[in-house]
Order: sequence, then C-alpha cells, then structure tokens
Amino acid sequence: WFGPFSHVHHTIIQHHDHVIAMRIQVAFVVASAMIGCLFSTTTLAVLICTPDDVTIQCDHSACAEHVPGSCFNTTDLKQSLVPDMRACYGDLDPELMNAAMLWNEITNRGIPSLVIAEGVGTFESKHMQIDIALTFDHWDIVDRKVLEILAVSPNDPHALFVQAVYGSQGVLASVDAADVAAIIETMEQVAPETGKAVDRTLADVSMVWNHEFLHPFVPGYTVEWQDHCESGMDTDNIRELFPTFACEFVPDEFSPSSLAIIAFGSADTNQLEARIEAVRELAALYPQAVILATGGALATDRAEGDLMLEAMPEYQDRIVVDRLARDTIGNCLAISEYVLQNDIGNIFSLTSTFHSPRALMACRGVFQRLGIDARTHMVAAGNNVQAPLGNWSDANQAWLETEYGGTGRFRAIEIPMTNRDFSRGRALFTMCDFEALEESTDDDASGCSSMLVLIAFICSFQQFILYI
Repeated sequence: WFGPFSHVHHTIIQHHDHVIAMRIQVAFVVASAMIGCLFSTTTLAVLICTPDDVTIQCDHSACAEHVPGSCFNTTDLKQSLVPDMRACYGDLDPELMNAAMLWNEITNRGIPSLVIAEGVGTFESKHMQIDIALTFDHWDIVDRKVLEILAVSPNDPHALFVQAVYGSQGVLASVDAADVAAIIETMEQVAPETGKAVDRTLADVSMVWNHEFLHPFVPGYTVEWQDHCESGMDTDNIRELFPTFACEFVPDEFSPSSLAIIAFGSADTNQLEARIEAVRELAALYPQAVILATGGALATDRAEGDLMLEAMPEYQDRIVVDRLARDTIGNCLAISEYVLQNDIGNIFSLTSTFHSPRALMACRGVFQRLGIDARTHMVAAGNNVQAPLGNWSDANQAWLETEYGGTGRFRAIEIPMTNRDFSRGRALFTMCDFEALEESTDDDASGCSSMLVLIAFICSFQQFILYI
C-alpha cells in the first residue's frame, strides 16, 4: 500500500476507459435527477413521535433523558441536506422512514431515531441502528447491534465490516484488537469483497494518521501560523500518539495552475473563525485557487458556506458556496461535482488540525468513488475549540487529551471516525452498500445508497452558487 492518492493515480492510468464510463454514469444520474426534481413538490416538514412503550439503553446521557412518546418536527431544510439518511433503510422498510427523517434532523444525538428503529424490531432496523449509532459515536449501541445481527446471520458483511474496522480501533467492548485478523480471515471466505474493503480501509487510514498527519501544511509562511497549526500538540499525552508531529510550510516551488481550497465549515464559532483566517492567508498566497466554502445551516442561523463568504468579501469572485453539506462526508459530496466538472488537479483540504485527516480521507473516498484524479494536500488551521485563535486554555487542552471518557478527541472520535468517513465516501456504509458489494465482483460497483445521495444533492443544486 502506498496511500490513497497513489492508488487513485494508478487506477486512472490503468483503467482510463472505465473512468470515462464512470463519468458518463455520473452525468446520466445528474441529468436524470434534474429532470426528476422539476416534478418534485413534496414537503418534508412533518411531526414525528417516538413509541410510547420503547426505550433504549446507552452510555450517553441522551438515552436516559429521552421521554417515550416525544414528538419532533422535521424541516424542509434539514431533509434536503447531504447526505440524505433516508437512502437504503427508508426504501427497504416504510416503517423506518420516520427514523430516517429524524436521523436527518440530527435530533437529540440520534436517540429518537434509534428508539423508533428499535420499535420496528426488524433485521433491517438493527442494521440501521448501527449506522445511526456510528453517526453519533454511540459505540456501545454499535457493539450491541453487531452482536445481535451476527447471532442470527454470522456471515453478514455489514456487521463483520463494522466489527473488524472499529474493533481494530479499540472502541467496541466485545472485540479485542488481536481478534481482528481472525475476523478478516473469516470475511475472506464468506464475504471476500468486504474483506478487501476492510483491508483497504485500515491500510489507508493508518497511512494518513501515522504518516501524512505528522507533517501537515501551514496555511501561511509565518512562525505565528506555524504555532497556530501546532497548538495543543506538544504535550506528553499527544506526543505518545504523534511523536514527530510538526507543521511544515508549503514548498516555494508549489504553484499548480489548477488549484482549489476546500474550506470546511463549522457550527463552532472558534473553529469557524480560525478556519476563515487560515483560508484568507492561504488564498492570498495562491491567487489562482478557487475557494470551495462548504457547509449547510445545521446548527447556525445561516449556511456555514455563506458565513465564510460574508467574512471574506475580498475573495467573493473566487468563492463557490455550498449550502447543502450536513457533515464532513456531506462537505466532500457537495463539492465533488464542481471538482469533477472543472477537472481540478490539486486541492488544499483546509480545516482544524484535529479534523484534518478525517476531512482529507472523506474527500479521498468520494473522489475515488467518482473517478476524480486530484492530488489532495492537508492544511491545518489549529485546534481552537474552547478558545479563539491566538489564545489557548486548559479546557481546550483537556478537550484534546482527556474528554470523551478520558481518552480525548483523537482517540475517541477522530481516528475511528476517519474509518467511517473514508468508507462512506466509497459508498460503504449501509447494509445496502455491502449487499451490493458482495453481489458484484466489480471493485467499482455502486452501493445502492450512493447514487441516491448524489440525487439528493442535485435536487438542491440551485442552492450551490458560483460567484465567478
């Protein structure tokens, strides 16, 4: 394994005709979706209530706080964001559609969605609960549902994939890291394509965390920006994870003609402001670069993409605004069509330092899936969450090192979730995706939910504004 870009580059050279076919397929889906959207007038704002007699147990306080029979309003806005969680499960079982719609709303850390799915009680609902729980880091629920599925269907590719990938990260109580090799060996016999996908995921994610992340690029050429980039990373606890971490300046000779800066939005004010300042610095160094400002209005009064545009009026003629992304994988899905259509050759992936590997790998997964041949480069804007850019605090350090049950942000969230988002980018997330993978020997067979996600993106394409 030589890392994800090497694989993509090799694939493009060796399978050029297939890449052309993939692009034709994407174009066909885009055209079909745009025609379908002309006739779509269905409102998505409804009232959904959880069952009166169903509860769910988990380690998070949101489980204990949930009141059976609680009702929640959905909104057109959140139902239109990307990715659309209704794909796969809402199509397999109409009873799961309400759970999927509340999943789209990100309501109460997914607990109402999980309760509804628990009440449905089907085999498909157990798979859905795995994916909802993965979205909200409910590792105990993930572990429990995987075991329930494997007790009935021991060769289930979705459950085996989850068990192997997240068991390797030490976040599933029933799986010891030493057991993962045996799980993969089983998959090679009963679900060979899924076994290959596990191997690829673990190899590429390990590469980015253990090598690329040790030397991310600095947004600017000043010592001050280098300090921002490395904020919070020079303690014994963090050094145990990343012993040689040091931010580096972009080489002077780097000056590609085709360049984009992906500016990842955030609902957190400190993170967003730090990222905006980093984008401003980087954009000044590369006046040829288009800025892809991506982020929907999930927890802000306006889309995160718009907030970035408004903060950088000097770059309005270079900014592409996305208002559709629900999360990190949504960011990458939302900008992928622009990257594909404009044949962008190099991309700076700019986000907070702790988020950099996950954001980079989410986009690499999407790009690999769509046959996008672009070199992606990690640019880190610091770890400011509890404190604004230029400041630091004990609370911010604790957030990195000891919160999330004592393990800190990297161990509890970012590293295991990089596996999730890279896989989602490659359309390997729902039970539909894994069934489709095993039904075909073609490495590039599409999961059944991946094109539905793309259609949802196209249906809201009028919100994706180009300011050039």
